[in-house]
Amino acid sequence: MEVAVLPVSEIESLVLLPAVASAIASSEGFAGQALDVRLGALRDELVALASTGVEAAVMQYCRRRIDRTLKKVDLSAAKTSDHLAEEYLERTQAVDVRKLAEEARSTLEIALRAKNLPAMLRYFDGKGAFMAAAAKHLKSTRREHFEEWLLRVLRSGSVPGLVDAFRQSLPAIPAPK
Repeated sequence: MEVAVLPVSEIESLVLLPAVASAIASSEGFAGQALDVRLGALRDELVALASTGVEAAVMQYCRRRIDRTLKKVDLSAAKTSDHLAEEYLERTQAVDVRKLAEEARSTLEIALRAKNLPAMLRYFDGKGAFMAAAAKHLKSTRREHFEEWLLRVLRSGSVPGLVDAFRQSLPAIPAPK
């Protein structure tokens, strides 16, 4: 079974990717410079929001990596408690948390300085605040109304290009062999 990784930290953040956000704003009649201004304002607000949460994003990233590593630890071959302790220590010491944090922090700071939303959204999961910003800048509405609208139009396919923008933003999953 193939598993694909989302290009964002949380699935809700897909609406913030440039292609999807552009399709949403275009459906509201924005085009040309007005569209660019609208998307730029969204990007700037997301960068400002994210800039205040770098350490929290780094911590979340590290926790997820540690959790993923621990889930892969197989200690079933250990026959004694000493062997179990050795195996556990060996497997967990392989995770260099300081290095993970340093790499994540550096990547985030570069993404924020460049205002690179796709790179930034791989780490941040500010669902509530990020979705509120999307609602404000893309639909001029509140988050709850935006989320309801989004579900309706995705089900009905009534916004031209929106489903395609989502598809283009998602990783390709190869057909079963």
